[in-house]
Amino acid sequence: MTQLSGWAGRAADVLHASSNTTNFSMNLSLAGNNLLQVGNQTSQFVVTDQGALTFTGSYIGDPSHFHRIKNAAHRSILAQQYANLVQQSFSGLTRSSIELQEFFLEQFSSYDDSAVAALFPNSYMGSQFRAAAKMIGLRQALGLHRQTLFIGFGGWDHHTELLDSQAPMLSVLDAGLAGFQRALDAMGLQDSVLTFTSSDFSRTLRSNGRGTDHAWGANALVMGGPVQGGRIYGTFPDLAIDSNNDTGYGGRMIPTTSVDQFVGEMLRWFGVAASDMPYVLPNLGNFYNASSSTLPIGFLNPAPGADPPLLLHIT
Repeated sequence: MTQLSGWAGRAADVLHASSNTTNFSMNLSLAGNNLLQVGNQTSQFVVTDQGALTFTGSYIGDPSHFHRIKNAAHRSILAQQYANLVQQSFSGLTRSSIELQEFFLEQFSSYDDSAVAALFPNSYMGSQFRAAAKMIGLRQALGLHRQTLFIGFGGWDHHTELLDSQAPMLSVLDAGLAGFQRALDAMGLQDSVLTFTSSDFSRTLRSNGRGTDHAWGANALVMGGPVQGGRIYGTFPDLAIDSNNDTGYGGRMIPTTSVDQFVGEMLRWFGVAASDMPYVLPNLGNFYNASSSTLPIGFLNPAPGADPPLLLHIT
């Protein structure tokens, strides 16, 4: 049975052992489990903007607190030796997960980000981006030279109202992105992080009243020191209804640039070798020769001579 995986997970499959000095996952998610960061040999590590998903109550000082008593009982169960191999394996995996979560929580809680905390807006997205910046700051403590960080921002499925719903959401995203980039500047990492957006679908050009339906071609934002910013890349489509770029179904535009090219360019910068591209991005060969001396699109500056700490941020 073939395991489902995502390109960030497959990138970790080929990069983790050579780029990092620990078994700690290089794929960290602030938005729960996601397929994007799942590899065939590597897995993602799910956390929150407050740290780890731990039930140990390690922050509670009172040893008689009911959380302490409950967790002590749970640990006692996990410490048992089981004749049943499934029970023994489950016990070992759970114990290992708890230990990793506690290790991460200790590192996360002790990291001082007061120098950049005020740069983030007081919002849900602000707290997510602040946590992402802390995890980047923790990279040495976690033994990570390369990371992917996943943040989710839902609520964009605007079937019944587009403009009035989208405008305030874009303002929230704008403030979060601005705070995050300013924090990276203050940390001296502006040239070592790419931040980009991705979505599983776009919106139609034709309105269904006050909203729009699902579509194909879309745009994506990418920012960071390596980006040749302030530009639109790719072929700008004819946005007229029923144009040559329209599928004929309500303004569903045909993409003019493949998402594989977009991701492939970032993965070249991230350190994925041309020989590994067919594994990481199986469809890239339909649009681009991975051995080419030119970039798939050209929105990134040429890589510097020295290899910087490459960190890829995903939102």
